[in-house]
Amino acid sequence: MLLHRFHPLIRKYVRILYKDEEEDMYAEFAMTLWEAVCSISFYDDDGQTVKYLTTALKNKYFELYRKSRRYNDYVIEADGHELEEKRSEDNLLEDTLVKDELLRIRDRLNGKKKQIFDLIFLKGYTNQQTALELGISRQYVHRVKKELIGVIKEDVLDIKEN
Repeated sequence: MLLHRFHPLIRKYVRILYKDEEEDMYAEFAMTLWEAVCSISFYDDDGQTVKYLTTALKNKYFELYRKSRRYNDYVIEADGHELEEKRSEDNLLEDTLVKDELLRIRDRLNGKKKQIFDLIFLKGYTNQQTALELGISRQYVHRVKKELIGVIKEDVLDIKEN
């Protein structure tokens, strides 16, 4: 039953990582879920438990993604154009996942923070360009950007700064 509840998340990660080895990757994520269940401490409510299990799956995804990138960076195709296209497809999938997470964070923002977020993280502006565009100081942009990076680390990467 638990595997059934986490099926959509697992399928999402499997599709992004390995199209050819879906069954193996699904089994890998199912094993990760089982290991997380076996190692979980008791929590006060279901929300904390779901968060713990989701984080375990997300961490496994990032681990497998890093291994995949290392492997794919060393693979050389005979035709340079095929290699370029393959990397473009990989980057597109990676960018889609990251962009979804960033848009989820963006929806919680408002005012100048949302504008700064859009320009820096979605459009790739520098601090200086953002400041000029919005008519605010570069130092303020830097301060807000630092705060937003903390939010991204906490939400997307589940890294909490002490």
